Amino acid sequence: NVTIDRLEAHFQTPDGEEVVAQANIGSIENAKIARLEGDVLIETSSGYRISTDVLVSDLDKTLIESEGAVLATGPVGEIEAGKMIVHLQNATGTSMLVFKNGIKVLYEPTINSEADK
Repeated sequence: NVTIDRLEAHFQTPDGEEVVAQANIGSIENAKIARLEGDVLIETSSGYRISTDVLVSDLDKTLIESEGAVLATGPVGEIEAGKMIVHLQNATGTSMLVFKNGIKVLYEPTINSEADK
């Protein structure tokens, strides 16, 4: 097992988006399970931000799960949920986020019109 204090990882998705993951502690168990703990924060170059206490990733299954509540904010609002699961789709380069357990959504669309300019 490998443990890292004050982890910060930078990577790029297949479609070119920059992602930064930060946590107080990061570990890899048996070269299969990556675990981020303590003030976990994921930020993307497109303006999305996800925070939680613990994220666990099964590297063989390209699956990421929070062990508890998450807050996700972005350009159109925010989502609070008791759990988040991310299914990474390697063949297509897209991902599916599933929020569960007491979901609250605040939707704030930006309306572009001539009056706003």
